[in-house]
Amino acid sequence: MQRDDARNGAGARERVMSCAVREFMDKGFNGASLRTIAAAAEVTTGAIYGYFPSKEALFDAIVAPAGDELLARYIASQERFYALPFEDQTFEGMQDFERGLVHEMLDFVYDHRGEFLLIFAKSAGTSWETYMERFVDVEEESTHRYTREMRERGVELAAMSPATARILSSMFFRGYFEP
Repeated sequence: MQRDDARNGAGARERVMSCAVREFMDKGFNGASLRTIAAAAEVTTGAIYGYFPSKEALFDAIVAPAGDELLARYIASQERFYALPFEDQTFEGMQDFERGLVHEMLDFVYDHRGEFLLIFAKSAGTSWETYMERFVDVEEESTHRYTREMRERGVELAAMSPATARILSSMFFRGYFEP
C-alpha cells in the first residue's frame, strides 16, 4: 500500500487513536486487531508500537484521561463531604450530597460517553474491566470511615459487616453505571 509521507507524519498518532476507538467499539479489546487499526490509520503496525508499547497501552491512552478524571473527582468529593460541618454530615445530609454528586458524575460520563462505553462494555482483557471496583473500594472505605467518625462523635449507628458494605457499595455503582 502506497502511503503519503506527509500524511504519515503529522496526525498519525491521532489517526491511530481514532481508528482504534472504532475497532475497540466494534470488537471489544480482546477482538480488536492492531493490524486492522494500522490499515485503517494508514500506518504500519510497527508505527503503532512506536506510539504505544502494547494494545492495552493504546486502549489506556484512549480511556485513561476520562476514567482517571472521574475517579479523582469522586475521591475528592469524599474529602469535600468530610470537610463539611458536622451538622451537615447527617445521614440526610449525606444523601443530599450524594444526589448532587451522582448528577455531576453522570454528566461527566455522558460528556465522555465513548470512553465510558469502552470502559464499561468493551474492556474485557484490560485493567479497565475492573474499573467500577475502584469506586466500590472508595465507597466501601468511606462507609467504614463515616461509621467510625459518627460513632466517635456519639452518634449510634447500626453495625454493618464488611461484606454488607461491599455489596451495598457495589449495588450503588452498578445501579448508576450499568444502564
